[in-house]
Amino acid sequence: MDAPSGLESLTAEQKAQAMMQLETLVQGQKVVMKILGKCFSKCVDSPGNELNMRQQQCIYSCTHMMFETEQYINRRLDGLAKAQQQQQG
Repeated sequence: MDAPSGLESLTAEQKAQAMMQLETLVQGQKVVMKILGKCFSKCVDSPGNELNMRQQQCIYSCTHMMFETEQYINRRLDGLAKAQQQQQG
């Protein structure tokens, strides 16, 4: 498989950084799909051809709450990790 145009000129470090960014993007998409799946299962008893207003509102509220919770947890874990590093450093 040939490398996409422009990748040949990148250094190994740049390629590694690009791969890490891609992996971060993929992980983010997996989280989004997991949250949407959970909220869909919670909010839609029997799927039809389209979602009614109640189902749409439920999915919106559920995903919004889960994303905010995830952001809070990430900030909290980052803060704890930084505090631990400062204690060790």
